[in-house]
Amino acid sequence: MELGGRAWRSSSVWGPSHAAAPGIPDPEAALAATLTFWEDWTQECTYDGPYREAVVRSLITLKAMTYGPSGGIVAAPTTSLPEEIGGKRNWDYRLTWLRDAAMTLAALLGSV
Repeated sequence: MELGGRAWRSSSVWGPSHAAAPGIPDPEAALAATLTFWEDWTQECTYDGPYREAVVRSLITLKAMTYGPSGGIVAAPTTSLPEEIGGKRNWDYRLTWLRDAAMTLAALLGSV
């Protein structure tokens, strides 16, 4: 491979079992579409205060924890991780906490 070149790995695709199998995505097109989506989405952020880059990065993280078709917020990507390595507290966050969902919505809505 040349310096600056790209190597692609295969990826799995998913579709409902009753539907025709989805086509194999073109990795270059998928990457371009992903970059365009996130660049366009971050341009919607109107925040212009201190630490803008960190604020936008946080908003991207919150947005990435939503389900596109419905906008549902992921309950907890860190479900069942211990409070500390080797610790006794192991919280199970498989259900969305209303407080966390409300704070996520407030952050996302307040950014535009």
